[in-house]
Amino acid sequence: MAEAVPRSRKDEAERLARLVGDPDRLLPGEEPGTSDLEEARNWLRVHRQLMDVRMELLEHLKQLQEKVSDPAVAAGLKINARGLVLSVERSRARHSYWEQRLAGLEADLATAVRG
Repeated sequence: MAEAVPRSRKDEAERLARLVGDPDRLLPGEEPGTSDLEEARNWLRVHRQLMDVRMELLEHLKQLQEKVSDPAVAAGLKINARGLVLSVERSRARHSYWEQRLAGLEADLATAVRG
């Protein structure tokens, strides 16, 4: 068995940044191919809520940054803010996906009912 190669802190930070911001990374149980309207509505709500919470956290973090005078603490908060920005962007992308998926499912249902 090959021994795991230790990662540098920079490599690990870059890996985590990609993970946090990856719009294709799904939440546990999230099934993008679902044809269930309620499930699609649920995921739309979940991603909206996550986006709202993350934006609220980001705003709070920015307020904290304004109060900090220590450069090291400010730098740490800036890094945390960047991670939150990436996660907001990811939530926005997932929310957009579910908006489109739900609209498609509703259009399919309307067509089936008419046809």
